[in-house]
Amino acid sequence: MVDATSYLLLVLIIGIGGILGATAYRDQIAQEFGDLGVSLEQLDQSYSFTVGTTTYAYDDTPGSLENPVMMSAAAGGEGALGPAPGGQGE
Repeated sequence: MVDATSYLLLVLIIGIGGILGATAYRDQIAQEFGDLGVSLEQLDQSYSFTVGTTTYAYDDTPGSLENPVMMSAAAGGEGALGPAPGGQGE
């Protein structure tokens, strides 16, 4: 027979493990979204082909998103998405 203290200890250990596991899962999901964002920014869809004597080409230069600003609220104090529209912080 198992007493109430053993059940309490078991539930406590499972609860702490669940919280720590969910935190690690959340952090890894955020890391994967960051990696996906970097890979999409570096995607290059340039092409070039020749038909007869005419050459068709398209140059897709990576990183041409007009300088997006990513800042943390702790570093810049202007929010997670960068400065406010108009370039002035509040």
